Amino acid sequence: MGKMRWRQGSATIQSSSAQLGWRGLVVEEYSIDPGEKPESVTDQYIVELNTGHAAISGERSGRRGHMMRFFKPQGTFNIYSDGVLSFVRPTVNESELTVVALEQSLVRDVAEETKQASRRISGRLGISDRSISSLIRLLAAEARSGGPSGALYVDHLKHALTLKLLSLDQDRETTPAPRHTLSESALRRVLGMMEADLAKNLSLDSLARESGYSRTHFLRLFRATTGETPHQYLLRLRINHAQSMILHRRGNLVDIALASGFSAHAHFSRVFRQVLGRSPSEFRTSLK
Repeated sequence: MGKMRWRQGSATIQSSSAQLGWRGLVVEEYSIDPGEKPESVTDQYIVELNTGHAAISGERSGRRGHMMRFFKPQGTFNIYSDGVLSFVRPTVNESELTVVALEQSLVRDVAEETKQASRRISGRLGISDRSISSLIRLLAAEARSGGPSGALYVDHLKHALTLKLLSLDQDRETTPAPRHTLSESALRRVLGMMEADLAKNLSLDSLARESGYSRTHFLRLFRATTGETPHQYLLRLRINHAQSMILHRRGNLVDIALASGFSAHAHFSRVFRQVLGRSPSEFRTSLK
C-alpha cells in the first residue's frame, strides 16, 4: 500500500505501518502540535481516533468555506469517506491522533464477501465505539512494535475493523454463515497448512482459500469449530512446539523462539507467559 493521503500540517509521525508491507491499510500515530492542518484530497477512507488524554477542539472548514467549531472528546473518532479532508485549526496546545487509511479495494472486498457490495463506509464525526477503537489501538500497537505478530494477526484485525465500519449503520449483521462449522476435510487442510511450517508468515487469504470459503465465512466457521481465531490457534501451536523443544532440551531459548515461528524473543516470551502463566526461562528452570 502507498503513502497515507492525510492532512499532516504541524503533525509529527510517531509510528507508521507504511514500511511493514500491510496490504489495503496504513495506520499511523501522530503528535499534533498547535497549528493549521491544510485541506487535502484523498481516495482512501480515513478514520481519526483521538488517543490523547484530553478533548480536541478548534475550527474546521465546512460547506461553502464557512468555519465551524468542532469538539472531539478523548476516545472518539471521525470517519471521512474518500474525498476532501477539510481544513482544520485546533485550539489545544498538544494532542495525539491515531489515523487509519483504508484502501477502497479492501472495503470493496469485505463488502462483497458479506453481500454488502453496494455499501460504502459512511462519513461521520464524533463517534464512540469501543470495539472499533480497540481494533485501531491494536493495529497501532502492532505497527509500533514492528509487526512481530505476523500477517495473519494483521489480516484478522483489518478485516474485523473494515466489517465493523461497514456495519455501523446496522443494528446487527444480517448475513449468516452458510455452515455452522468447517467440514472435517476443510479443517484438516487448514491445520495442515499451519502445522507444516510454523515459521511461515501465513495470511488470512491463504487459509481461507485452503478452506474453500471467503475470508469472512472462514473466520466465522473456524472460530465456531475450534473456539479460537486462526491467529490464536497458530500461536497455541507455536507455544506447544516451543514447550516440547524446551522439555527435550533442544537449543537455547532464542533458537527455540525462531524454530517455533516467533521473529522476536521478546514477543515469544510475552506470548509464552500469556498461555502458560510463566516465562520460557521460568518454565525451563522448573524442569531442573
